[in-house]
Amino acid sequence: MARIVKRGATRILAATQHTAVQGAPSANQIAAAAAAARMATSCDACRFWTAPDFCSRHGVNCGTCGFSLYCHDPATTPPPTPPAPPPATAVDLQCRHGRLYDCTGSAGAQFGDCAAEFMFKGVSWFGMEEAYAMPQGLEWAQMSHLLDFIAHNKFNALRVPLSVSSVLDDNKMPDTFGGSQPARNLLVLLDLHRLTAGDRDNPLWYDSRVSEQMLVGAWGRLAARHCDNWNVVGADLFNEPWAAAWGGNSTAEDWAAAAERIAAAVERACPRWLLFVEGVSHTTGSGAPSAGSSQTEEGHNWAANVEGARTRPLAIRAAKRVYSPHVYGPSVAPQPYFSNESFPANMPPIWHAHFGYLAGRTGCVVVGEWGGFFEGADEVWQRAFATWLSEHRIGSFYWALNPTSRDTGGLLLDDWKTPNTNKLALLRQIQGTLRAG
Repeated sequence: MARIVKRGATRILAATQHTAVQGAPSANQIAAAAAAARMATSCDACRFWTAPDFCSRHGVNCGTCGFSLYCHDPATTPPPTPPAPPPATAVDLQCRHGRLYDCTGSAGAQFGDCAAEFMFKGVSWFGMEEAYAMPQGLEWAQMSHLLDFIAHNKFNALRVPLSVSSVLDDNKMPDTFGGSQPARNLLVLLDLHRLTAGDRDNPLWYDSRVSEQMLVGAWGRLAARHCDNWNVVGADLFNEPWAAAWGGNSTAEDWAAAAERIAAAVERACPRWLLFVEGVSHTTGSGAPSAGSSQTEEGHNWAANVEGARTRPLAIRAAKRVYSPHVYGPSVAPQPYFSNESFPANMPPIWHAHFGYLAGRTGCVVVGEWGGFFEGADEVWQRAFATWLSEHRIGSFYWALNPTSRDTGGLLLDDWKTPNTNKLALLRQIQGTLRAG
């Protein structure tokens, strides 16, 4: 599926910037793509092509589609139109005095050069990190419909989970396709979510099959392809290294030091990108407190613990450094404080201790994941957290668009068409920055 990986990534990035004129996918086509890579034998199946000579061998003009799911009869398909120029100057977001600002088109030397404060209101759309390496839901709805849904509900960014193995296995292919018109203006955060496609659990940012060097190599490949995409604004360095420490004496567990090394490589490849660093968990794989002896006693879920930055801040360029905890409530990971008699009034001090102390002070904070089924105590928790985010002007990415998330559900119901109106009503109180263009 390596070629579908590349086509899928390019298709998402292109569609966040443009609207392509295409038909509707069939459920059978996409289900087959998710099941296995196979050689196509007809024009109708050209989206399954896996060999570089497919188009010429079958006389199919796949180039006119970009990563379209559908190709037309080559005898009636016009030649590809030249790629349209980028619709905007590459977006340059910077952290200044603990807040993100839009510095696009400015010299950036002085604080006053930047435009107004920028706040993320994003959503994750997963599937590319799986073995089938396709955004989920395309057997149910057109990508244009799903992206229109995201934009219509005032989200300004899309977080795209990927896997190291799929990025490294993918072959170089064209990055720009024509035949589209500007629209949507969604920003994109790339997220190396898994080491090997389809993995369910990565305790650290490396394992016996995928080294740190390979992870760095994957970021180099992504930067080479997408640094020039005007709306790709950041790199989420690695997802939820839950067995790691923030500092400490064990090089094998020290996520803070590893994040600095990875961030340095990404910045060399694309100095414009924001560098998102997730937190750690409550204890390391060896059982020690993840953030050292000064860590608070309240339990930390995966990636929620950024307490170590109090005494061990990251040596990453401050203008591009973003601390990005993941924060979940009772439907995802139970903690004793969810049963406290004062719940949810007891939560703000806990959020502040875990990561909130950084926001607006010594660093920029964007919550990389939060969400849940929005029922019972989880609904109470989400309402309290949404209010807290708004009050503290902290941006976030909601998990997830997908209704298939097993412990959260999504912004869409199971048919991938019906909105989850309760969640969307909650999220209306969070005001993301909508860019013109």
